[in-house]
Amino acid sequence: MSNKKNFALGYSLVANWSIAWIIAPFSLSIGTNIFRNSLCEMFDMSPAPMLTMSTIIGVIGALVFFFVPKIINKIGAKGFIVIAALISGLAWIAAPMVNNILWVSIMYGITKTAPIMLALGGTMVQVSKWFPRKKAVIMGLITSSGIIASVVVLPIYTKLIASAGPRNAALVIGLFIIAYGVASIFWIKETPQEVGLLPDNMPLTDDMLATEGVTFCTRRQVITSPRWWCGTIGWGLTLLGVEGFLSIAITYMIGRGIPQPTAIVFVSICGVIQFVTSNLSGIADHKIGNPVKVSVVINGMQIIGLLICAFYTGPSWAIIAISYWLVVGTFGASNNLFSSHMFNLAGAQNYSVAFSLFNLFFFLIKAFGTQVSAFSLNQTGGYVLSYQLFAVALIVGLILICIAGNKIAIKNDNLVI
Repeated sequence: MSNKKNFALGYSLVANWSIAWIIAPFSLSIGTNIFRNSLCEMFDMSPAPMLTMSTIIGVIGALVFFFVPKIINKIGAKGFIVIAALISGLAWIAAPMVNNILWVSIMYGITKTAPIMLALGGTMVQVSKWFPRKKAVIMGLITSSGIIASVVVLPIYTKLIASAGPRNAALVIGLFIIAYGVASIFWIKETPQEVGLLPDNMPLTDDMLATEGVTFCTRRQVITSPRWWCGTIGWGLTLLGVEGFLSIAITYMIGRGIPQPTAIVFVSICGVIQFVTSNLSGIADHKIGNPVKVSVVINGMQIIGLLICAFYTGPSWAIIAISYWLVVGTFGASNNLFSSHMFNLAGAQNYSVAFSLFNLFFFLIKAFGTQVSAFSLNQTGGYVLSYQLFAVALIVGLILICIAGNKIAIKNDNLVI
């Protein structure tokens, strides 16, 4: 392997991963909030079936993560990114094509699940290969690209719906995601070593050379670690609450009396906030070296925001907007923090095994966020109960994250901690 450095190629891939993290939050929340409402209006259907189907598809997606290491070994993280992007884009195009509640709900569920698998299952694995020492900063950078989803993509999408209709708007989004997947075939390189470059554009240490390509632990050793379980369940509950709220976030503001155009403005402002918090959390994590400490601040902000959502009933748009910003404006920070936390709990050599298992259980837990929203809607006719349940999930989740701690948690044959 050459000791050649190349700034352009490595940071070109950061741009690629950032596009994935534009697609992911748009498809997970801000875009599909509007998408779901437009589909319900178009087909005169309740949102409850789509929220329930999102949970079912999310569970199926979680089970796929059990096989992610084998899939990535066969086709690479690059192949995983490409396939997830193509599936996501096709689902966007297909959802509004047929007036069938089951079909629409399934396609809607895929539009919410496939993009986050694309981002977590593909890009985070590549970050660990290309930037193992700068991972916190790079993760903060790519997850902060959600600002583009809020400030650029969402206004374009809403204007497309108004001028061309939901079907054509979904077609444009779907074709964009497919184009990204096709471009990634030629753009992405699996590892820096593959093209004669250095991870982080820095010389390899003796430890890195000695352990290159080595995995110390087995799946059994991962799942017998109590602190790994605390981290996994803790982050699963955290994202159950945050992503569950994201699935109804614009509906929350509209339900509190804010007109949709104003709500879209608040979403755009939130994109700026998310950009700042995501990058600051990555820098803080890098400087402190302890994602748990940073998580106490970020997750604490989300808990405060959800408590306001759950119990504030006044007319102030400012307070409603602040509650939305506290929860959603920290979403990018949560994504890079849980990835960084798992890296610290597992260690570099165990990361791929531990992270794939983490994603299996993590997705299983957080998939039920949309079902909590559906349950609240069916039981009470509104979403206030879901805000309360989300707040409880985040409080319990933060306690478990703190119990998990920041030091390596996995014992194995070659490296006993």
